[in-house]
Amino acid sequence: MFCSQCGTAADGGAAACVQCGLAFQPAARPALNADRAVAASKDAARAVKLLLSDPVGSIGAAYEALTAGQARDVGIAFCVLFVVSCLIAIRLVARYFGGFFSIGLKQILQMTLAAAVPVICIVAILFGFEMLLLKKNDLLRAIFAGGAALLPVAFFNITAGILGASNGEVIAIVAVFALCYTILLLYAGCRDVLKVSSPLAAVGVPVILLATGWLTKIILASIF
Repeated sequence: MFCSQCGTAADGGAAACVQCGLAFQPAARPALNADRAVAASKDAARAVKLLLSDPVGSIGAAYEALTAGQARDVGIAFCVLFVVSCLIAIRLVARYFGGFFSIGLKQILQMTLAAAVPVICIVAILFGFEMLLLKKNDLLRAIFAGGAALLPVAFFNITAGILGASNGEVIAIVAVFALCYTILLLYAGCRDVLKVSSPLAAVGVPVILLATGWLTKIILASIF
């Protein structure tokens, strides 16, 4: 969890903030889905802020600062953000090519499904990676690590959609940064969230990326 006064990350069971001394109140379980969504978005925003300060070094701290329920909700929020970013990018690009108004509800549902496939694949592969190497089945860690690794791609999708095809060189530069940060976050997620050793994490990153791309291609080809 995070301190509501100064934003410092804190252990889930901490009684007070180590930075400003604010006493924490016992977390109440949200009664409504809307309350839970708002709480998850706030936790996700704080986790993203912590990740931005040190993407590679702070992903483990960001996860450990959340309770199990918060980690699940934040991980899902990251995954949803990726899917939404894909839809935003498609919508903005379609405007440049004059095809926005030809996109109907059926096409939107198909695009949503297509955007969700790589999310499901990377989480499933991370989960299998964890089970194979560590003999653990902690799905929450896989969801958080997978969602966090997709954040640079989500940023690229939105940026590319806003810039449009006429800014190809800028988009290429952003793509390089997004790819590098995705790899770094995936490595840090394996090492600091899944708790895989550094050598195995280094070997696992290209395997996870290749397996995700291959599985996504197979699933999309079978669906469409």
